[in-house]
This record gives sequence, structure tokens and C-alpha cells, in this order.
Amino acid sequence: MCLSIFLGFLFIFASAFRSASVPVILTQANNSNQVTVAPNTLIVVRLPSNVSTGYSWSIAPPLSSLLRLQSQHYINPTSIAGKTPPPGTPGMEEFTFLTRGLGNTQLHLIYKQAWETMQPPAQTFYVIIHIQASPYCITASSKPKHVWPLFCS
Repeated sequence: MCLSIFLGFLFIFASAFRSASVPVILTQANNSNQVTVAPNTLIVVRLPSNVSTGYSWSIAPPLSSLLRLQSQHYINPTSIAGKTPPPGTPGMEEFTFLTRGLGNTQLHLIYKQAWETMQPPAQTFYVIIHIQASPYCITASSKPKHVWPLFCS
């Protein structure tokens, strides 16, 4: 009886940690790289953007079924020393994806003006994502390290 209760609490405890994975943050420094993550990991892509010029980042289709877009928004430039930044100061665009399932996929974002349909993008962001269930949790910014599989989600 006590063993059953203990195992029940252990399962609840483990489930709580599995759902609280740390997001993997990708920036321009990760362009053209590969990242390895566990299933159900949030991947946050933050790229500089200047919407006042009409340029914005968008997902180049098709978006893989292994990635689900959770949110996309523009982050205004922050004030420095209490002063509002002048018009035209670039901010950041942030995309948040949730990894689903196991496998390899790619994420391709393009930076262009929406009305310029015949022009190539001014910039591109491309990353290959490996989604693996493994006791080795790897992020784009760290070397592989052994972590108890419970915490890899």
C-alpha cells in the first residue's frame, strides 16, 4: 500500500518536471546550425527586425508537422537610460515553436517586405532540428551533457 502511494507521488513529481522543460533560444548566431532537442521542447527564435521599413520575418512554407507555432510577435526596442528610442530603431521578432514527435526537420524563416513578391528575401534564417528521445539533453548553446532522462522531457 505504502509502495503504491510512494510510486503515485513519484509519478506526479516526474510528470511535473517533464512538462517544465527549459526553452531553447535561437538567435542570428545560430543561423545555418543544427540543434538537438527532446520532444515537447519550446524553441524560441529571436531575430532583429525593423517593422518601420516594412520588413518582417515570416515562416517559409512548409512548416513541418514536427513543429507547432505557438506564438509570433514583435518586441519593441527598449528604452535606454529612460529615453524612448527614436523612430526606426529596430526591435526583435520572436517565434515560439513546440516540438512534436521524433525525427529531423528544418526551420526556414525569411525577412522581406510583404509586397515584394518577386524579390528574394533580404535575409534568411535556417536551422536543422533533430528531435530525439535521449538521456543526453543538447541545446544550441551548450555541449552535450548527461542529464537524468526525467528532466529532458
